[in-house]
Amino acid sequence: MKTPETTYDSSYYISLDYPVELSRWNEEGGGYWVAEIPDLPGCAADGETQDEALEALGEAKRLWIESRLENGHPVPEPANTQGYSGRLLVRMPKSLHRKLASQSKREGASLNMYVVSLLSGGVADAAHGAARSDA
Repeated sequence: MKTPETTYDSSYYISLDYPVELSRWNEEGGGYWVAEIPDLPGCAADGETQDEALEALGEAKRLWIESRLENGHPVPEPANTQGYSGRLLVRMPKSLHRKLASQSKREGASLNMYVVSLLSGGVADAAHGAARSDA
């Protein structure tokens, strides 16, 4: 664990496993994928596919970290995710499973990544709805 007097170089932070959020954005005439690292504010990238967005995010992460260090700013370490495995077993009707599999194929995504993007969008929508109701 890092202590206040310890200085790390960019390779240390780049090697850390930061959680990534991946979402699908649709616009007239098409759509794209956005990948971002919430622990590194403003560190995001996009691409036509999930893989392109994630690949671009790797470069954005490196540049974000190097820029922070060069300018004497701290780089946060990943938020504590202890107690969360990232795995969730969900039972659903076979008809829903079939529809999700079919739609993920049309989107060019794995079923797992497609369901994660749907869940991410739903969580974001719920958070925005809660923020609006708090206003």
